[in-house]
Amino acid sequence: MSSDTNKSKPMNFDTSTPNPNDSDSSKPDTSTSNPNHNQSDSSKLKSLFEFLKKVKWKNWFQLIKRIIFFLGVAAIGAFCINIGLDTSTKDSWWQAGTLALLVGIIGTLVPIIWRFLVFQDLFPSGDWFDTSEELIEFRSRLISHYTRIEGTLKFWKTKAAAHQRLYNAQVLWATLSGVALPVLVQYFHKSTHWPTLFLTILTTWNGVLLALSFTLNSRELYRGFRQQESDFYDESRRLLNAARSDDPELPDKVEKYIELVASIRRVGRRIETGTPPSALDI
Repeated sequence: MSSDTNKSKPMNFDTSTPNPNDSDSSKPDTSTSNPNHNQSDSSKLKSLFEFLKKVKWKNWFQLIKRIIFFLGVAAIGAFCINIGLDTSTKDSWWQAGTLALLVGIIGTLVPIIWRFLVFQDLFPSGDWFDTSEELIEFRSRLISHYTRIEGTLKFWKTKAAAHQRLYNAQVLWATLSGVALPVLVQYFHKSTHWPTLFLTILTTWNGVLLALSFTLNSRELYRGFRQQESDFYDESRRLLNAARSDDPELPDKVEKYIELVASIRRVGRRIETGTPPSALDI
């Protein structure tokens, strides 16, 4: 027997463990294409968007503005008190009072100017003509009628708020001055200019407010515009509450409502211009 037949074949002693990924390499990777995972993400985003829509951002902005306002008042008050407690100067409290007075004047004047320049939005009126089933036959006419007077309502609301703020500011500052002046006069002196400056600014500001409020007839305009706005909404609600689809007098009530709104509008124009009554008002 030849020696070639006695040679043994070399044996493979590879003891490495098999890679599980190699055996499953032919299977598709579903880790990134799970439809349930994508649906859960989309549902979370949808829920988040619905939540953001329901949030009343306007109320949050109002709250934030009030917080900033009170923090600013507190900071200015603390700063003025710090100036007043400074014993190095003789008229430290007059200096602090002058600073507080100027801040109060600016804080009063800016909102008044803002009210006069920026138109206000109308508040939601609840169920209106576009949702009334009893007035469905007159819906298009009443909605068109409202769109034509909507600008006038915004004007009335804006001017009423502006004149109300001006009149209230005049009353408030006159009251504060009337109470404070008898006390401040006891500490008045002319050794420095700070007491004179404080009293001059205070009395001048009160005179300006009084002149503006009296010249613009703020008290009468505020009451007049507010009354016309209230009359319109009162008559609109009366028509909505009393409307019945089977009422044979409903067309007459709608016509009467439109005529009454026209009268309210004419009276509002007379209040705005301050002119005597017109023959059209009779």
